[in-house]
Amino acid sequence: TTISEAPEVCTALLVNGHLRGTRVEWAIVGAFGDNLDEPAQRLAKKVGVGEPEIPFLRHLGHCINYNGYGAELADLHFRPDALYAELYQAETPAAFRESRSYSILSDGYAADLDASAALQPVEERAGYALYQLPNAAWARRVSGVFSNDLVRAHPDRAHAVLTEQADGAFLVSVRAPFAHRYGASKICTQFETGGGREAAAGINRLPDEHVEKLIAALAAEYGSQFWL
Repeated sequence: TTISEAPEVCTALLVNGHLRGTRVEWAIVGAFGDNLDEPAQRLAKKVGVGEPEIPFLRHLGHCINYNGYGAELADLHFRPDALYAELYQAETPAAFRESRSYSILSDGYAADLDASAALQPVEERAGYALYQLPNAAWARRVSGVFSNDLVRAHPDRAHAVLTEQADGAFLVSVRAPFAHRYGASKICTQFETGGGREAAAGINRLPDEHVEKLIAALAAEYGSQFWL
């Protein structure tokens, strides 16, 4: 078993090491999907992936990551096991690009991002911001990539994205500041269903009455912006 909690490591990069680079393009896709742009680009440069290929590999990573978010399988464009089977059969990212499934995934990703564009924070401070998404399938799908985009747009602050569930509780994605990729798991593990990595973590079910506790945890961890 190989485990690393380092903020610039993800499963795709660990598996790439185990496979000794035999599927390195998929490792690059996976790293981009986990918002690890710099490690992904370093690996791409190391193995000679051409610069014109990078935007597609990044986009595919985002799309695959996006298809993993939802309260139930019906929220997703594809069952994860079915999507994995297609990716495996395609063998390379370039081959998958020509598939109908890629078009469906890419179009859905774009539409859901458009739907999220008008969202404003419900709590905003210098070191962190909190957004609330409605109880809708598009919101559940987009919550992870929306969180990642916020970190890229505002690298000096942390973000929490709360997606309302049918019972009034929230699914939570927490992203540490891009400039200080630590503390997300520390916050989320304070709650019963929380967990994750230093840079990106989540809470599967946060009761409405615990939202203030989450805000307090964000303030305690990131309010001072000590990393600036």
